[in-house]
Amino acid sequence: MRWLRAAYVQLRAGDIDQSTEHGRGRERFRRIGLTTTAALVARGIAFITAFLTVPLTVHYLGTERYGMWATLSSVIALAGFADFGLGNGLLNALSAAHGRDDRETAQRQVSSAFFMLLAVAVALGTLFALAHGHVAWPQLYNVSSVEARREAMGATTAFVACFLVGLPVGIIPRIRQGYQEGYWNSAYDAAGSVLGLVGVLVAIQFRASLTWLVLAMAGAPVAATLVHAIVLLGRDRSWVRIRPSNVDARIAKRLLQHGALFFALQLAAAFAYAPDNLIIAQTLGAASVTPYSVAAKLFSISLLLSDVALSPLWPAYGEAMARGDADWVRRTLARSLQLAAIASVALSTMLVLTGNAILTIWVGSDMQASTTLLLGLGLWTVLAALGTSVAMYLNASNLMWIQLVCSLLTVPTSILLKIAFVRQWGVSAVPWAMVVAYVLLTAVPLVVFSRRVAARGQRLVGNA
Repeated sequence: MRWLRAAYVQLRAGDIDQSTEHGRGRERFRRIGLTTTAALVARGIAFITAFLTVPLTVHYLGTERYGMWATLSSVIALAGFADFGLGNGLLNALSAAHGRDDRETAQRQVSSAFFMLLAVAVALGTLFALAHGHVAWPQLYNVSSVEARREAMGATTAFVACFLVGLPVGIIPRIRQGYQEGYWNSAYDAAGSVLGLVGVLVAIQFRASLTWLVLAMAGAPVAATLVHAIVLLGRDRSWVRIRPSNVDARIAKRLLQHGALFFALQLAAAFAYAPDNLIIAQTLGAASVTPYSVAAKLFSISLLLSDVALSPLWPAYGEAMARGDADWVRRTLARSLQLAAIASVALSTMLVLTGNAILTIWVGSDMQASTTLLLGLGLWTVLAALGTSVAMYLNASNLMWIQLVCSLLTVPTSILLKIAFVRQWGVSAVPWAMVVAYVLLTAVPLVVFSRRVAARGQRLVGNA
């Protein structure tokens, strides 16, 4: 029980003296621990609510209407691209302003980001309003039943409305992250998940249309974020003051510049994985996609855990750099790499050894993966965890350009290697193609870059 007591003491605010580098470091680790723990709980709640929602909606909606539901739900995954990276740019800017205790600049940063995203939402909303009456929505979803055809436009409109409202208020979680308070985001995310489930149950109870189900599921997270905004701006950080008069053209330009780099990185990350199933289907046939995609989902658990654990380091690095706590940054980076390596190797080894047994329990004995495929996915998982650890540091340092250059080399090369490897060795070669491309064109260049900077006696830190 000693480790539990030690963890509890670490997570308590206590009487931490933040006037010293040691005290500030303790406070950062406390917030990182709180954020990671809360994120794991929130992800668990989201998983449970999604698990419960699927059978409810399948039985209530039927095949065609559920197909529309699933299509709209899949579009939510693209929402992260809609802010053009401005959210990540704001996170970086706020963590640096926090490190300087500069509230005035933070005010201008928040207002500038909000009104830029509001302008994007208005522009997208205007385009949708002009176009929606001219789009054959039933044909777009390829539905034929009378009920599904009647609900196609309404369901789409409800989804777009929730999406547009959520776009500018999406800065609220970024503000929390910038001030290393991501645990509050998890609390409101969990509330949104539960509210969505309740909304679906109520809609089904009253035999509501698909439009109302979409409002329940897509609107619940937005409603939770709006409540979060009232609490954050009205109580916790009332000095932020989102006003047109606080918009700063210089800050807005810088947010756009940094946001564009983050946006490009997001696109590169999406293209790194998106073509896999298509390459397998075109080369070996659609039947070969299933064993690969199922095995990949199994290993995605490790990637999810590393993302949850390492993401809180990003704003902590930014704040520490702004305060000049360089020793804390170096120690934390080294420690995060060590822990990421240990945890990912341990989890990947377990999945390689027990993967087929888990697949048998999960989807049946017919779904088995080759040892080569499991080893490749395990190795890729370890590299991805280490890469995430380094990326958190580079993001906070405003060194996105080196990541982007590596990505622009790695992604197309990995796609070409996947095509060649799959033709030669089959589906098991897909993760090995990613490993080869990543090691040669991302890992090695980053190591060389870091050593050159260190040799010149410079810090690997950009201007926040």
